[in-house]
Amino acid sequence: MKQNYTALTLDSISDIEAEDWDACAGDDPFVCHAHLHALESSDCVSPATGFKPNHLVLRDNKGEVVAAAPAYVKEHSHAELGADMGWSLAYERAGGPYYPKLQVEVPFCPFPGSRLLVRAGCSEEKLRERLVRELIAISDQLNLSSLHITYMRAEEQQLAAKMGLVPGQGTQFIWRNNGYQDLDDYFANLKRKPRQMVSSERRRLGTTGLTWERLTGNELSSDVADRMLGFYQSTHQRNGEKAFVNKEYFVKLAEKMPENVLLVLGKREGEYICGTFYFRSRRGLYAQHWGYSSYVKFAHYESAYYQAIDIALADGLDFIDAGAKGQHKVARGFLPQVVHHAHWFPDPKFLELIARGLERKAEVLNDERLKLLQRYPFVR
Repeated sequence: MKQNYTALTLDSISDIEAEDWDACAGDDPFVCHAHLHALESSDCVSPATGFKPNHLVLRDNKGEVVAAAPAYVKEHSHAELGADMGWSLAYERAGGPYYPKLQVEVPFCPFPGSRLLVRAGCSEEKLRERLVRELIAISDQLNLSSLHITYMRAEEQQLAAKMGLVPGQGTQFIWRNNGYQDLDDYFANLKRKPRQMVSSERRRLGTTGLTWERLTGNELSSDVADRMLGFYQSTHQRNGEKAFVNKEYFVKLAEKMPENVLLVLGKREGEYICGTFYFRSRRGLYAQHWGYSSYVKFAHYESAYYQAIDIALADGLDFIDAGAKGQHKVARGFLPQVVHHAHWFPDPKFLELIARGLERKAEVLNDERLKLLQRYPFVR
């Protein structure tokens, strides 16, 4: 019997059973039902904050969910790390409003992973093609300016490009576990200059009276959640960015996904003054939020890099994703890696203009990554 698929959109992740969604999401903590539900039920993600959930789901003849995509009709481009590249102004000058647009993403989580989710054992390419066609159709039906799929896998981007989407890219800084025995062994594998730099930073930080604690989701109290929220908000305020995440989001994550939550907190004189909020997957760590109430030089490097490396080595994790930006990460062992996006506009002329711009941007980013890799910090 020929397999037919029915597409439907969801106004809320609550409109689908967790087991049905997670059968497609796999073990990625960012796209799992519990995380998307925490974002929505805490009102971090809602029409009021400029994110209207419009998740896409495909069901087969038997009614089984076989594919899905986390999607939002968005009224802004906040928390996208410049992915739009000024397109909103260009689009409006061309005669149309850029917002709303359709964004396939995990809000506030700029980390690579699958965005075109397919149930294990099903035809991945066929179902991903159908997802892309349906996403384009949704953009048309809702009269949206464009479709954007961000932080997707390379093979998903390649498929999307075959279907008319324009590929884009960015840079992420990743640490890899190459079989180091412990933190001292890792530092010993750095070249002399970065090794001396790290040693000096840690030695000077050790004179400040700052101590470190690691808390899992099971240990996240209301007071600690308040502290972490304050750190998060302070970082966004200093950077002139809008802070979307609230305390309820942290609390819901700790309740529903305790094994995926890790905090590295700096304490001085009995008070937490800085910290990094991590997501933890089966294979790695993702540095999600960093902030402080009292500035201590080098505390960020310890909290966001060295403590994480120590945890990864002790627990046998494969990688740490330190996110975008920050050339200083290279000397500490976090090397640049390509991340993949795809974009579609209904106007072929505007799409061609965007394609040319993205080609130039890719050339610039490739050159930047090559220059950064000239600072390769490890003993070869």
